[in-house]
Amino acid sequence: MPELQIVLSFLVTALVLELTPGPNMAWLAMLSATAGRVAGLAAVAGITLGLAVQAVLAALGVAAAIEAWPWLYRVLHIAGVG
Repeated sequence: MPELQIVLSFLVTALVLELTPGPNMAWLAMLSATAGRVAGLAAVAGITLGLAVQAVLAALGVAAAIEAWPWLYRVLHIAGVG
């Protein structure tokens, strides 16, 4: 089990990153302002779905599989672009 100080450091860092607006937030604000609430919410849903898939894949250990089989990275990359 990780030490408490390491876990707390991670949680503080994650919190700061989540609270800091970046280009993603600027794009969402601009999209919502120009295309409306429905388009903005659809974009947020898409981003959330993508992040959820990424989190599940990370939890399942896909990173280790990608390291073992570099062609798998290429397949995931092309699928992500699609």
